[in-house]
Amino acid sequence: MIGSVYCQNIKTDSIIKPVQKDLIENMHHKKHSTPKDRETKAIISFMSNLDDESIKTELQNHGYATTILNTLKPEEKDSALYETILEMNQKYGDPKITSKRSGILNGKYYRGQFSPITHNIRINAKIYNNKKEMVSIRLAELSHAKQYQGKRMILRMLKDGVKLLENGFKYDKMYDQKETIEFEAHKEVEPELYVEFIQSYRDKIDIHDAKENIRAIERIEFLSENMDKEKME
Repeated sequence: MIGSVYCQNIKTDSIIKPVQKDLIENMHHKKHSTPKDRETKAIISFMSNLDDESIKTELQNHGYATTILNTLKPEEKDSALYETILEMNQKYGDPKITSKRSGILNGKYYRGQFSPITHNIRINAKIYNNKKEMVSIRLAELSHAKQYQGKRMILRMLKDGVKLLENGFKYDKMYDQKETIEFEAHKEVEPELYVEFIQSYRDKIDIHDAKENIRAIERIEFLSENMDKEKME
C-alpha cells in the first residue's frame, strides 16, 4: 500500500515555466556510475529508448513479454533522459527499479509502488509498453525514496497505521490527510521532483538540435498532463 501512485492537479504552466537552476545545482556536472542492478539499468535504458536486442533480452529474463517487446516501434534514443533519470535515482537513495509485484500490497491494477523494506520501486509490467508512463510512475514513487532518506519514518509509519485503523482501513483516505506519508509524498514532494526532473532534463538537451527540443517539449507536456490523472492502485 505504501507508495501507490497518487497524481494531483497541478497547472501545466507551473511545471513547464523556467525554474531556478539552483534546484539541481551542478547536478549534471557530477560524475556518476551505471546502476549495479541489471534490471534497473535495463528499465532505465528502455524508458530512454536506448534499448537494443541486449536490453530486450535482459528484460525478457526478468519476465517482460517477448511478444510485446517485439511489437514496440523503435524510437529516437534519448541520452539526456537517461542521464536525468539515473542522476535523480542515485540522488534519492538509488532504489532498485523492478516489475516484480509484492503480493497483496499491489492491487490488480496498480501502476507503481515503493517498498521501504526492500527499497524497490515497482512498475506494473502491464503498462511498460508506454515508456512515457513509466517515467511518470517512477517519478511518483521516487518521492517515497526521498522521504525515506529522512528520520523518524518508522514512527510516522506507526502513526499512519493508527490513522488507517481510524479510517476503517480505507487507504485512499490517507492521500488527503495532511501529515500522512502519502499526502506528503504525492502532494508536496512529488511536485518538487517533477520540477527538478524537468529542469535537469532541459539542461542536458542540445538546444541546437531541433528534433531533440521537440521530443523534450512533448515529454514535458506529457508529464505535466499526467499529473492530472486519478491514481490507480
